[in-house]
Amino acid sequence: MLCFFEKKIQKKVVYIKRLLEKDIVENIKSFPVILLCGPRQVGKITILEKLSNDKVNYVSLDDPLERKSSIEDPALFLENHKPPLIIDEIQYATELLPYIKMKVDQARLEALKSDVPSTCLYYLTGTQMFTMMKNVSESLAGRVGIIDMYGLSYSKIIGKDQDYFLPTSKRCKEREQYPRPETLEVFEKIIRGSFPALYQNENISTERFYNGYLRTYLERDIRNLIIIKEETKFLTFMSAVAARTGQELNYDNLARDAEIDNKTAKSWFSYLQTSGLIFLLQPYSNNPATRAIKTPKMYFTDTGLACYLARYSDAKTLEKSAINGNIFETVELFVW
Repeated sequence: MLCFFEKKIQKKVVYIKRLLEKDIVENIKSFPVILLCGPRQVGKITILEKLSNDKVNYVSLDDPLERKSSIEDPALFLENHKPPLIIDEIQYATELLPYIKMKVDQARLEALKSDVPSTCLYYLTGTQMFTMMKNVSESLAGRVGIIDMYGLSYSKIIGKDQDYFLPTSKRCKEREQYPRPETLEVFEKIIRGSFPALYQNENISTERFYNGYLRTYLERDIRNLIIIKEETKFLTFMSAVAARTGQELNYDNLARDAEIDNKTAKSWFSYLQTSGLIFLLQPYSNNPATRAIKTPKMYFTDTGLACYLARYSDAKTLEKSAINGNIFETVELFVW
């Protein structure tokens, strides 16, 4: 019985090839540092380990001891962890960035002297997108390639190897030849979402996965930002945002639903946006003044998480729900 259990644990995980691979490879060839930003569990480390060479080292700042070391003595930390190096969750120790810059500049000088082409030294990943962007742009300007990463595209979810969709007349005609999926089948994919783990092992319960995802998100990304007793209200707030995916952003409505004040609603919304769970689509107009005053629309970057928070676990119920149009608009924006 024990041997059987061990065999199940050691089952090989299937790697899902991503459209983003070409962009990452180009950045690896062009920059000494690359930064891969995106929500947790979208496959950032998996794709970097696949595309970087076999000798690349790895350290995660989720480890409290490694995090403490990187903050207290960044220079010693980088001496102990030699490049090429993957640093996971770099947002926890942005103190490392100036020291990474010095290491990169030193390596560039040595490469020039020896007439050897420089290579990518540091592969950084993180979830708090806006915080990192500010620090990276200040510390690593001209030295870093920045790439945003989200969940699987719909073509990957249904097992088709397609390139990015561009609305050219040729591509639209090609798509007309594809068999149209049943509406219920589409809503089943919407409820499952776009996280790779859910398609690497289809036996994973959607409810169990998203329950664990939210628990990890609260413990690692949110708990140091809000008072612990407010976690229940924060989850209520997330559910209110999920129920309004695809709608115009209205802080008053979100604050009312979560029973918090408007200021707190704005602050909590910024946490979701920084974590890559929410995307704001700015309005378009030929008139810049009109663009500035119109309200943006908000979208969850994963429909499965949005459905879980909004308490939709059945495709038939979702198809007939009041949010079916908005959730379909969300999947068109982020998965199609």
